[in-house]
Amino acid sequence: MALLRAESNLLKPISPFFSCTPLILSHSISSSNDSITMETSIPFTAHNCEPPSRSVTTSAAELHSFFSDMALMRRMEIAANSLYKAKLIRGFCHLYDSQEAVAVGMEAAITKKDCIIMAYRDHCTFLSRSGNLVKVFTELMGCRVEMSNDKGRSMYFYCKEGSLIAGNS
Repeated sequence: MALLRAESNLLKPISPFFSCTPLILSHSISSSNDSITMETSIPFTAHNCEPPSRSVTTSAAELHSFFSDMALMRRMEIAANSLYKAKLIRGFCHLYDSQEAVAVGMEAAITKKDCIIMAYRDHCTFLSRSGNLVKVFTELMGCRVEMSNDKGRSMYFYCKEGSLIAGNS
């Protein structure tokens, strides 16, 4: 519990949010465009390059969208796990549990023109890039043939429009 204290050095950049009411996730706050600047309390170290900036500017609406995307991804992976255990997803099912922030953060840092080569655990990357839940689950369950010709299931999502290239393993 010591890490959750607002006085902790690791949490200093976000400690003002701990004192806020739970309205931070409400719809009225999510439409706010007020900018929020956060700074890390620990400096970055770099090797043979300039370290990144210690501060980042964002908005409550952007943070709310990140949280919503991660929550959707987590629910999708929970459902995929249930379908796999019910033997409705054949073969392997490499889940993305607890890594949702990776897909959301990566998508926030790159553009749609950037190509992504996926390997394992690509459901959330596909969802964040160009997919929707119907496309993900129809591919996982072998009902969709236009992505990988019913060969990949969990491992080889492909989408030309989203600059996603199926993984090589």
